[in-house]
Amino acid sequence: MFIGVTTWTLLQQCLHPRIHERLKIHAHTDVAYVPGTAWKSKPSWYIVATNDRTVQPELERFVAKRMGATIYEVASSHVPMLSNPKLVIDVIRTAANA
Repeated sequence: MFIGVTTWTLLQQCLHPRIHERLKIHAHTDVAYVPGTAWKSKPSWYIVATNDRTVQPELERFVAKRMGATIYEVASSHVPMLSNPKLVIDVIRTAANA
């Protein structure tokens, strides 16, 4: 799992020292760095929730197109995995079998 530098710094500052030490053991380092950007070089899939009022659907479409994702649209709120679990699992299976 990649944890960005900013996120990791915040975790270090906010967590109880014992929890922080346990995370370091699992991460094997203070900062994990992975070169490159996965969405630029790997196939991607994106579900646009057309009734999303948290993230505008237009922004979701823009991000999905920018990353070259296969786009699925569903009339759902921000959490399509709850309102449309079948679609979400179908997209996951499609991605896994690609």
